[in-house]
Amino acid sequence: MRRAFRSLVLGLAWASIWPGYLVLVAQAARLGPWPRNLGILASTILHGLALGLFVPGVLAWMTRRDGWAERFLGIPAAVGREFCRAGRFLSAAAVICLVPVYLLAYGEIAPEGRPITAPVFCRFFILAFEMAVWVSLVSLVRRGSALMSWCDLQPCSPPIDATAAGQDRGAENTGPSSVPGTETEVSESPSWLAWLSRRRRRFPQSSTSAAPTTPRARSRVWRE
Repeated sequence: MRRAFRSLVLGLAWASIWPGYLVLVAQAARLGPWPRNLGILASTILHGLALGLFVPGVLAWMTRRDGWAERFLGIPAAVGREFCRAGRFLSAAAVICLVPVYLLAYGEIAPEGRPITAPVFCRFFILAFEMAVWVSLVSLVRRGSALMSWCDLQPCSPPIDATAAGQDRGAENTGPSSVPGTETEVSESPSWLAWLSRRRRRFPQSSTSAAPTTPRARSRVWRE
């Protein structure tokens, strides 16, 4: 745990080098010897660029090959690459859409001391950013994506107290149709995903086991 926290702190420090430089330039632009409206405009844009560089830098460091997410969280490299692409896309969309919203909504653009506000353009940029969020979300949860393939665990083994018929049926199913490498895929999955998969598949088994199976039991239930 201590090693993971130390590695995370060092990675965040490494990813914040260029964004920190942009923040310093933004402060210098805000306090420079030029008109105040130009200084505020340049400072806001540079702060947005700094944030837009920091988030993709952190994601690229965490999801690289043998990176922090793969070593300490057990996230596969393909899933990490998908998260990195989605983070870069959303960061670019935030810089393009949300920075103009801030400038137009709070009157940061003020030529000759008269602030310019445009609520219609603000709503348009916010709608464009929402569409970008939906596009990135659909790309992550679409059928066949790396994230969905990682969450698709193999079914658990049948319980020990199964009936003889169920055991015979399981023996027939585990013949040549069994897929090699299933045990390794399940063991490679994180423990919390395996726990959720087991809990999800226990409920249907418990509900079906409670129902009467023999003809005598069915007739008894019918008389009652």
